Amino acid sequence: MTIASIDLVILNDLIRRMTDAAGALMSSAGQIKRTSTGVLGGASQTATINQAAGWVNDQLPGLRRRLALAQQIENQAITFGQRAAGQRGIVKIDESLLSTLPPDQARALGADAAKQVNGAHSTLSPELIAVLAKNQNDPYFALGFAGNADLKQVSWALRLASRERERIIAESGPKSAELEQWKVQYTSLVTGLGTTLGTATRDLEGVGLPPGFAEKYADAITEGKTRSSTPSDVAYGQGQSLSMLLPYGRFSTKFLDTVSTKVYDYEYAHKEDPVWEPRSYWEPYHSFAGAYQPDGKAMPDPMANILEALSHNPQSAQNFFDVANSHAAPTTVEINGQQVVVNNRLKYLLQDRTWHYDNGDGLGNALQTATTTWRDRTDNGRTSATIASQTFALMGQQVGQGKDGGWFMGLNEKQGWEPGMSMRDSLAHMFASYAPDLIRVAGVPTLESDDLTKGWIQKSDKYAPDEGQFFPSDGPLGATMDANSLKNLLKLIGADEGNVMIVSVGVLAAGQLLFGQGLAAGLAKDPGNAVKLLTGHENSPAADAVAGQLANTLSEVMNDAYLGDSADQAFQKRKAEAVSRALGLALKLPIIPAPKGPWTGLLLDNAKSAVLDAIAKGPKQDADEVWNAAAASGQTRLRDLAMTSLLDAGYFAREVYAGANTPQAPDKFVPPPNAAFKLGPDGHPVEPLAFDFTSRAYTNWAVRAQQAPMKWINLSVILPYRLKFPAL
Repeated sequence: MTIASIDLVILNDLIRRMTDAAGALMSSAGQIKRTSTGVLGGASQTATINQAAGWVNDQLPGLRRRLALAQQIENQAITFGQRAAGQRGIVKIDESLLSTLPPDQARALGADAAKQVNGAHSTLSPELIAVLAKNQNDPYFALGFAGNADLKQVSWALRLASRERERIIAESGPKSAELEQWKVQYTSLVTGLGTTLGTATRDLEGVGLPPGFAEKYADAITEGKTRSSTPSDVAYGQGQSLSMLLPYGRFSTKFLDTVSTKVYDYEYAHKEDPVWEPRSYWEPYHSFAGAYQPDGKAMPDPMANILEALSHNPQSAQNFFDVANSHAAPTTVEINGQQVVVNNRLKYLLQDRTWHYDNGDGLGNALQTATTTWRDRTDNGRTSATIASQTFALMGQQVGQGKDGGWFMGLNEKQGWEPGMSMRDSLAHMFASYAPDLIRVAGVPTLESDDLTKGWIQKSDKYAPDEGQFFPSDGPLGATMDANSLKNLLKLIGADEGNVMIVSVGVLAAGQLLFGQGLAAGLAKDPGNAVKLLTGHENSPAADAVAGQLANTLSEVMNDAYLGDSADQAFQKRKAEAVSRALGLALKLPIIPAPKGPWTGLLLDNAKSAVLDAIAKGPKQDADEVWNAAAASGQTRLRDLAMTSLLDAGYFAREVYAGANTPQAPDKFVPPPNAAFKLGPDGHPVEPLAFDFTSRAYTNWAVRAQQAPMKWINLSVILPYRLKFPAL
C-alpha cells in the first residue's frame, strides 16, 4: 500500500498546465516542421519536442486518476460530516487502488460493462458489480461506461437488483444471511453506478463526456406521464432510481446545474398535481416501483435526492438557490408587513412544498452547504448571506401557519406548519455560522429587527453602535434577520437540545472573538487599562459592553428554545443547567486568535467544529464532562471563560504587573506561576498559554491569594447572566 497526499487545487492546476503544455508542444513541433521543411528540408528538433509531448501525455492518465479518486474520497468525507463542503485540505489516497490499464483499454472495459447493463434481463452478476466497484473512480473507464450506457436500462438493472430484497425477505425472512449478502452486493452496485457516472461528468482537463449527457439524464428522470390508462406510458420507478444514484457520486457543477434546473422546472410546471409518487408506485396495491436505497428505505422523491446531491457540491448548491440565477425567478412576499423580493425557488421549496419522505433532510443539507461554505466578502460570500437571510425570513414567517386551537378542550387541534425534523440540524448549523448577526440582533436589551426592505446583506463588523464596539474588521458578510422569524425558528430548534447546543457553541465562539476584541480595544484606547483592571481602579467599558451583549444573546437563544413557566423553579433549574452545559462547551473552544487582516467564517466554524467533534467522539475526548449536569456551575464556567479571554488578550503579562506594583508595595500583585498553566511533558507551560483551572497552583494564586480580578468578573461578566438566568 502506497499512501499519497493530494492537494486537489494544486493537482487540478497541474493537470490543466500539463494538458496545455502537451498541446503547445505538439503545435510547436508541427509549426517547426512546416517552417524548416521549406527552408532546410527537415527538422530533427521536432523529434525531441514530440518526445517531450509524449512524456507529458504519458503522465496525464495517472494524474487524472489520482485526482478523480481524491475527489471521490473528499466527497465521502463531506457526506459523513468529516469535512465541511468547500473546505480546502489534503486528501490521502491509496495508490494501489489506481487503475494501471492503458486509457483505451479502460474505455473499452467501461463500454463493455455498459453493454452488459444494457442487456440485463436478470440481476447483474457479482463479477460485473466487482468491475464497477474496482474502476468507478477511473475517468477513462467511467467515460466508456457513461458514453455507452442506456439510462433506461441502468434504471431497469437497478430496480431488478432492488426487487431481490423483497424476494429474499418473503422466502428467507428479514434477518437471513442471504439478505445481509444482498445488502453488501446492492450497496456496491448503487455506489459503483453512482460514482462511475459522477466521475464521467467531471471534465478532468481534456477528458470529458460529449455535450448533452446532463440533458439526457434530466429527461430520463422526468420521462413519461404521471398517470395513464396505458401503463407503458408511465416510466414507473425510472426517475426515482436514476435520481437515487446522484448522492452517491461526485457530479460536476455543470451537470448538477442542468439536472437540478430541468427537474425543478418540470416539477414546478406541474406543481398543482403530484408528479413523483404516482410514477413511483403501482396501483391499486400501492407497491413500490422504484429502487430501494441500500438501507432498505423507499425514497420516491427525485427532488429530495437531487438536493442531497447538491449538498455535496457547494457551487451547484449556490447556483441553484442564487437570486442571480436566470432560471430562479424572483417573487414578492410580505413578511411582518414588509414587501420583500425573494428567490421563488426558495419560497416554493420552503413554504409551498412538503417533504414527506426525507423530512426535509436533503433541502436542509443543500441550504447548509449553500450558506456556510463561503463565509467571507467574495461574491460567493455575498450569495451565502443572501440565501441565508431569505431562508431565515421565509421559514420564520411560515412557522405556525395554519395553527388551529381546535374545538372544546383542544380536540382537533392543529400545530400549524413546521419544517421537517431532519432539516432542523442544518438550520442550527446555519444560525451558528451566522452567530455574529445573531449577537447583533439579539444582543441588545430589546430584540431588534433588521429592515428587510434595505437588502439581504449586513456587515457584521459593528454589533453595538451605541458602545462603538466591533467584531474585527473585514469579516464575512452577514445575514439580515427579522426578530419574529428568529424567535419562531429558535423555538423549533429547541425541540432537540443537541441543536440548541450547536447554536450556543456558535454564539459563544463568536462571543470569544468579540470579547477578546473588546478587551483588545480597551488596551488600544488606553495601554494602562490592564493595570487599572488588575488593581481594581477602573473597569473595562469595552469588555463590559461585550459581556452584556453575550448574556442577552444567550438568553434569547435559551428563552426561545426552552419555553416554560417562568415561575416554575424546576423548569428554570433545567434551563440553567442547559446554560451551564453550553458554557462548559465554550470552555472546550480552542483559543481563537485575533485576525490581523481580512477573516472568514472558518475562523469561528473551525473552533465550533472542534468542540462538536469532541462530543461526537465520546467520554474519551472529555465529552462526558461537558455534558455532565453535575459538573461545575455556570458561574464557575463564566469565571473560567473570562480568565481565559483576559489571558489571551495580554492582561496577565509580566509588564502589566510591573506597572501595577509600586515601590511602596512591590509584591502586591503577583503574576500567575507556571504551575497555574497547562504544562507539557517537559514541565513547561504549553503554547498558547492556557490556565489549568483544576491545579492547586491556579487555585492558590487566583482564589486564595485573590490575584485574579474576581470583583470585575463577578460584576461585569457573571451579573448580566444572573439577571437573565436567576437559577444559574
